[in-house]
Amino acid sequence: RRPRLLLLDEPYNTFDATGVAVVDQLIRDTATAGGAALVVTHDLGRTGGVRYDRVIALDAGRVSDGRAAPPGGMS
Repeated sequence: RRPRLLLLDEPYNTFDATGVAVVDQLIRDTATAGGAALVVTHDLGRTGGVRYDRVIALDAGRVSDGRAAPPGGMS
């Protein structure tokens, strides 16, 4: 299947490096095909293989940052 939208809640939570690479590739493939991914995670450090167009951070339940990712994306 080729979904146009991925909704991923903590997709890296229980994966080792191989699992993280599979998730990253799925997100990249979806974006390349014109789709989008909404990824909710507490650990941006594990998402090194994916470029994000926008990052929104929550602090105590409030949006504290809704800026666009820097040019070239955010890893």
